[in-house]
Amino acid sequence: MERIGIIGSNIQYTLSPKIHKRFAEQSGIKIDYKVIDCQTKEFKKNLDIFFEHDEARGINVTVPFKELAINFSTNIDPLVDKCNSANTLHKIGDKIKAYTTDGTGFVQSIKQLVDIKGKRALIVGAGGAARSVGASLLDHDVIVSYMNRNQNRLETFPDCLRDRIYNGEAVDLVINSTPPIASEYILTKILTEEINLQPNPLFVDLSYKNSLINNQDIKSRFLSSIDGLGMLVFQAALSFKIWFGIEVDPYLVISELVDERD
Repeated sequence: MERIGIIGSNIQYTLSPKIHKRFAEQSGIKIDYKVIDCQTKEFKKNLDIFFEHDEARGINVTVPFKELAINFSTNIDPLVDKCNSANTLHKIGDKIKAYTTDGTGFVQSIKQLVDIKGKRALIVGAGGAARSVGASLLDHDVIVSYMNRNQNRLETFPDCLRDRIYNGEAVDLVINSTPPIASEYILTKILTEEINLQPNPLFVDLSYKNSLINNQDIKSRFLSSIDGLGMLVFQAALSFKIWFGIEVDPYLVISELVDERD
């Protein structure tokens, strides 16, 4: 059986095992999926143990380890260099290559909802997913800016994302990458109109659990709003392709998950 998995901290809620089980069924691959929930001091040790198995293909990396994953790898994809974040590790022989599929997965998840080329996007937050999404949007000719509670974080961004601090421009797309526990920050910015909106804006919350899309203040100010479930499945499909070279159908899995949630 092919060994894949996910590593992070406090990830008991993760849908990743279910998603990859569906992908494995689509492609006829038998997988042994591992969920590794650990603290920072145990990160490298757990990855060493995971990859020492001959059957290990790769692993997804989630918060708070997306920067540490780069240090564990032996080489990196160019997009990882752009955003200083990795969420996918792939074992090739005795080497480990780091990728980020967050940003590309995000773009794929919204491309049927909006033509993003030339649009202005504001990303609220400064974590690995926020940087990956920003780097991918830049590759699609989107004008990207950032807002974060701690502005010093923005000043430590990689070169292509630095100096993109939000200055009040009207935006077409607001992307919330902050956790649900920090929702008061973005809601206050929207309610006080510190975030300036174009007509018919789109709101995307990268959280797929306890997101803000049903908040009445969000619904009254945005033409439409979506949560991060689509991004989660699309980025997982991209990781699956990296590991196995097989394209799977994210839409089938999204439909199943939505039906289960409803």
